[in-house]
Amino acid sequence: MWSPLFGFGDAYSSDPHYFEIDEDGNLEIHPATWLNGGYWVNHMMMGIDEGPLLLAIENYRSGFVWNLTNNNVNIKAGLDSIYQPPICPADFDSDGDVDGSDLARLAANPSLLDVFSFAAHFGRTGCQLWEGGTNVQK
Repeated sequence: MWSPLFGFGDAYSSDPHYFEIDEDGNLEIHPATWLNGGYWVNHMMMGIDEGPLLLAIENYRSGFVWNLTNNNVNIKAGLDSIYQPPICPADFDSDGDVDGSDLARLAANPSLLDVFSFAAHFGRTGCQLWEGGTNVQK
């Protein structure tokens, strides 16, 4: 099952027989005499799953893949656009609550949010924040 050149075989069987369908559609079972009654290993190699496997091993070993993708601004922007968590739309200073400091920012820039939406969230605490691809609770 192990090849020194490629590692584990792509397919193997411990059943020392092979099957085929004859001209009439009947199943024929043939003993695999050339195997001396042992198992067989496919000597053709397919590496379609080797790349992700190596990435998974390296990520488990050192965390390199996770750290590399976690620090990529394009990946963060993509995740932010897909997985926006529920946030407080009136929490303009991102401190986790909607209070007077947010009201001051709204007064300075009324285009941020309409007053009625702000009033609906005023006094809310424990707002979830989205910082750098990570959902944090402040």
